[in-house]
Amino acid sequence: MFSDFRYAARSLFRYSGATTLVVVTLAIVIGANTTVFSIVNGVFLEPIPFADPDRLVTIENTDRPDSLNNHRGGSSSGLSAR
Repeated sequence: MFSDFRYAARSLFRYSGATTLVVVTLAIVIGANTTVFSIVNGVFLEPIPFADPDRLVTIENTDRPDSLNNHRGGSSSGLSAR
């Protein structure tokens, strides 16, 4: 078994360019994986840091400038035009 480790170490030193490429690739992939996990964990898996997150609401504006002149009937704001 010790001779197998010696053979592996000799092969790594013999092909140092390939060894460097593999080590750098592994470092980049592990770093990218850690970054993606941290983002997913922070955005999707951690609870919202509010006391009552079920009471949060979203307010959106549904009036579009292009639809103000293309409607039928009264004005979109509910006020009559004078």
